[in-house]
Amino acid sequence: MAIEAKNKRKRKHQNVQNDGEDLPDDGEVAVPKKIAKKVKQGKEHQNHHKKKKGKNPAAEQEVGEDEKTVNGKADFAEDVQEEEEGEMQEHDSGYEEKALKFSKDFKMLNFRTKLRSNNFITELRHFLHIIQSRPKLVAKYIEKRGKPLELAEALERVDKTNVLHIGYLCQALQLVLMEIVSNQKEHMESAVYASRYFLKSHGTVIDQLLKSAQLQHRRTALKLLTAIVCVDPQLGRQLLASYDILSNVKTIENMLSHSPQELKETETVRKCFIHFVLAYLIDGNTLLIRNILDRGALIRALASGLQYDDHVTVCVVVSTLRKYVLECSEISKTKKIHVFDAECCRHFARLYDWLGPKVYAAKCAGKQGPHTQLPIDQIEPLVNAEERDAVAEVTHEFLLMLMTSRKHGICFDAVTNYRQKHNAIQGKVIGQLHKPWCNERKTELVIRILASCPDLARHTVRNFAGIINPLRTAQRDWISACDFLTKIISTLQPQLLRAALDKITLTDCTYFIKDVCLPIETLALLTGAKMVRHKNFGFRLAANKLLYAMFAQYSAYMAAITKREEARDNLNSLRRFRLDILNHILVNYPTVEEILFSLYMSIKDQEAVEVTVLDHLDVSLDLLLIICKEHRSFVNKTGTILDYLNLLRPLYAGDETSDASGGTGNIKLELKAIKTI
Repeated sequence: MAIEAKNKRKRKHQNVQNDGEDLPDDGEVAVPKKIAKKVKQGKEHQNHHKKKKGKNPAAEQEVGEDEKTVNGKADFAEDVQEEEEGEMQEHDSGYEEKALKFSKDFKMLNFRTKLRSNNFITELRHFLHIIQSRPKLVAKYIEKRGKPLELAEALERVDKTNVLHIGYLCQALQLVLMEIVSNQKEHMESAVYASRYFLKSHGTVIDQLLKSAQLQHRRTALKLLTAIVCVDPQLGRQLLASYDILSNVKTIENMLSHSPQELKETETVRKCFIHFVLAYLIDGNTLLIRNILDRGALIRALASGLQYDDHVTVCVVVSTLRKYVLECSEISKTKKIHVFDAECCRHFARLYDWLGPKVYAAKCAGKQGPHTQLPIDQIEPLVNAEERDAVAEVTHEFLLMLMTSRKHGICFDAVTNYRQKHNAIQGKVIGQLHKPWCNERKTELVIRILASCPDLARHTVRNFAGIINPLRTAQRDWISACDFLTKIISTLQPQLLRAALDKITLTDCTYFIKDVCLPIETLALLTGAKMVRHKNFGFRLAANKLLYAMFAQYSAYMAAITKREEARDNLNSLRRFRLDILNHILVNYPTVEEILFSLYMSIKDQEAVEVTVLDHLDVSLDLLLIICKEHRSFVNKTGTILDYLNLLRPLYAGDETSDASGGTGNIKLELKAIKTI
């Protein structure tokens, strides 16, 4: 019986060795195991034990001792085998292995067979290495009946304290899941089952990877979470409940911050995290979108770093937010206001001046790291003009919808609901734009916001009334600044504020016209700095256009208010109101002499190439005509006798050389001159 037991145990040990399942992994560096020495010590221990027992003459006792000795040897051999297996498994979960040189040949069936054993890390690393040069190998794995569940179950046979081996398995699982989502949807059921099994049985390994000091592990975890959300959006709710990655503010800021350590990486932790967040939005599940939007710090932190992301990432993020958040009718305006607050919108507005990853790398190379301030002449060569234009275009469409749309954006009808609703966020964004007069898209954004939110009229005009100050605005930008202010004032038509004008008092109307149509700071700069008499023709023309826009809007508001007061039979108050405004004009508005002298300067310099005297004449006639129509006393105040012959001389000087189109323009100017006379 003892001999049979011995042979049985030997066959069991021999079978395990023949199967090759518990052999040490070639990809790991192991400490040599002194198994023979341990067995020898076991024999000495048995002999020493027999010496202590002494000699027994009885044959039955000798046979019994021999049987016990054989059984003891077999038991000890089995213990040694179990100890060896334990050491192998412990070694399979060891820390970073040495770099291996993998062959170009890869046998998929051998890999799948090895994957079901306890030692598969070398083959797994070989698999991941080959995929870098042969991405189609993932599809081949699925074609050879490989399932993502095999990779998920393999986590049971590695040490969970070894983040390296966990990372290898999670990386392989993510690649297989994304291959199924992208190209082999017929295996989607298998992918869903594997994802559920992974989250239920091994979900804790995600926390280990996210907390790892190595950035590659964080990227692997985020990619796997993204793949799981793409496989089954319902699992996204489970992820939100299981992990605090989307709710912990410190974790969000850490994941979404740019890292100088990843400057050379094509895929950063931030980019992987962005893809993870967008996976929730792209699915279109309203409940999941609301869950994401409930975390206001998430979108804010995401937007704060877009200025240094590559242009493709920025365009994808902004387009996704526009399509799946703004255009989603089931997301309320209140929710959008909480998500896209003033700080968040400020980050999006900065994308008009997108910088890109090269500028961030240049800053990191400076003495102060990412906080290094670079001069403009160093920034511009690092920015691709086409990429910046693409980012600016996408951002412009997004901000136009967000700021001006009452259906999809955060715009309120604050004029009808006077003093009940306010468009405060739009007002802050307008004030925080950097030099909007130097950028056509920024200018259009401001004008469109004012057309949709006319309640911001006083705030906006006050904010930009001083931009024509030569000490504040560079000379190269002065004409653009003056044209920008002209567009703002021209946009604020009385019909936009008709509902509000019916509710405010006549005294409020006085201050409103002084602030919006005739801002005293602008008039003081035009008069005091003598911009109307500037030696540069472009400056004079821009100043006259601004004066005309101001007086034209003043005339339009006076007509609307006069009609309202006459209907109320409030003529005495109307008379006082008109005198108050007229006094403001007489004190601050440039005189007719200055307006005419500006035109005479252009007539005198009409031989210059840059001077188009007819344009100046057109603006001057419009201005004089509206002044004469609105306040004849203002014209009577002038001591200059108008010499209409000299005034209109440029109009007839070019009749002989003018073409048909020019003749049509001259006829219009003649009609204006006749009206003025």
